[in-house]
Amino acid sequence: FNIPGAGVQTIDLTSTLPQIADDNTTIDGYTQLGAAPATDTTPATILIQIDGTGIINNGFNITSSGNLIRGLAIYGFLGSGVWIANYLGSVANDNVIAGNYIGTNASGLLCFGNGLSGVFVGAGAQSNRIGGDNPADRNLLSCKGWAGVDVHGSGTTGNIVSGNYFGTGHLGSVSLGNQYDGVRIYGGAQSNIIGGDAPGERNIISGNTRDGV
Repeated sequence: FNIPGAGVQTIDLTSTLPQIADDNTTIDGYTQLGAAPATDTTPATILIQIDGTGIINNGFNITSSGNLIRGLAIYGFLGSGVWIANYLGSVANDNVIAGNYIGTNASGLLCFGNGLSGVFVGAGAQSNRIGGDNPADRNLLSCKGWAGVDVHGSGTTGNIVSGNYFGTGHLGSVSLGNQYDGVRIYGGAQSNIIGGDAPGERNIISGNTRDGV
């Protein structure tokens, strides 16, 4: 990104974004001048926000493999913020969603939400990572209509959800709960990992109306 002007830049969509159907695509909001990922002591500085208000679809539809989305605030879509799924013979494996604010604006404190999930992974998609073990990988997943992350369907295996903040603000200390669950695994999905065995892989899951997981 190289949008002129200081401060947060808002991309107001008027139509659905195209599918990410080619492998190894990177969309990196931290390339905007002044943006910076989170550290051990500071939250992320997000300067690119994708406003999907009124869009009757998901924000980013990923139907391919090896893609990276980071450094964005994603909100307002009537579907999910990010949708990762095998589709019409395509394979959506090994994608990474890291360092985003999904459901809030770029401040990480104001709820705008998405209609369904923050991130949906399903239809047999495998080995995708939501978050990670470094502060820079941390997603904020709050203010959703459904869950922060939904993992669904037979064959949807090996996906990792770690190091994220669910149902909170960008510092993990303000309640911005999801309408239903923090993380939901259902419909035959199995062998997925929530958290991990290293301190950096722990999720904060709080303030949600139903279950944390």
